[in-house]
Amino acid sequence: MASFSYKRGAEYPYLTLTWEGETASGVYAGIDMSTDYTFSMTLTEVSSTTAALTSTTNMVGLSTGVRIEWATGDLDNAPGIYVLALRATIGGLDRDYRPGNPLTIEIK
Repeated sequence: MASFSYKRGAEYPYLTLTWEGETASGVYAGIDMSTDYTFSMTLTEVSSTTAALTSTTNMVGLSTGVRIEWATGDLDNAPGIYVLALRATIGGLDRDYRPGNPLTIEIK
């Protein structure tokens, strides 16, 4: 499980994620998301079904993935463990970020 820790109310550091896709059987490489992609994310406390944060802004596509640039208030949630769900969309096709285990954000 990939886990990141932030102080409540933090805006930095940005969260940069490599987003890989299978280019051949068993071969993976970073996906170029630097143009034409839009992004959305939700941050949901692990014991809840209600998103504490839903956003479609402050995410930047990179040549090998995406960078989340936390805005004021994005991480101003009660201390706890949150699951980050991230989606990239291009040409009507959605890709969900699934690194094998859920990404979690701990807010202290």
